[in-house]
Amino acid sequence: MVDEIVPTYESRRFSRIPVVKPVTIISDEGETIAAKTQDVSALGMRVTSETPLPPGSTCTVSFHLEEAKEIEVKGNIVHAGRTRLGIEITAIRADTIINLRDLILANADNPEEIDAELISRPGFPPIMY
Repeated sequence: MVDEIVPTYESRRFSRIPVVKPVTIISDEGETIAAKTQDVSALGMRVTSETPLPPGSTCTVSFHLEEAKEIEVKGNIVHAGRTRLGIEITAIRADTIINLRDLILANADNPEEIDAELISRPGFPPIMY
């Protein structure tokens, strides 16, 4: 009998970095929702929230950072649980992209590797507005 080789496939193009920060989500209906990130990558994030949003809906996410820095992204809800949301970043406000990069690198265990990942892989930065 020949062992079957099952290929593995990693659908994420960028590493997830544990980042716990408060964010505000504005749903496509205009509802403002308080949430907290659990992890962030260059093209997505996992957040916890008491307010669910349906998969397929769009939103704007604003990070609450210290030192008057901002990060604002547009995204699609790709996964939704009772208290967790998976958000794919589809666009980022142009003047905040460096802050997203800095946030990811500041929280990474291996910032040099993650920085090389950001530089070398297609998709980062996402569309800017």
